[in-house]
Amino acid sequence: MDLQVSEVERELILMLRRLPKRRVMEAMSFLESLSHQEGSEQEIRKDFSLLSDDALRRVWDNAEDAVYDNWRQIYGTCQR
Repeated sequence: MDLQVSEVERELILMLRRLPKRRVMEAMSFLESLSHQEGSEQEIRKDFSLLSDDALRRVWDNAEDAVYDNWRQIYGTCQR
């Protein structure tokens, strides 16, 4: 089903119109919970990303690995 957003919106409206009011309220509640869940998942991903940045920085930013900081010169590659 390859629908544009406006087509999806129209289809949802048609579906909602066929439902009894109590089912419409259930659908709204379900969609609201999905919306909150998606926001929470994005926040969790962002938090884990920030945590991993700090951990990786400690692993990568050290004297032993500093030699690789200028890898383009070492391997004779140029920037694009």
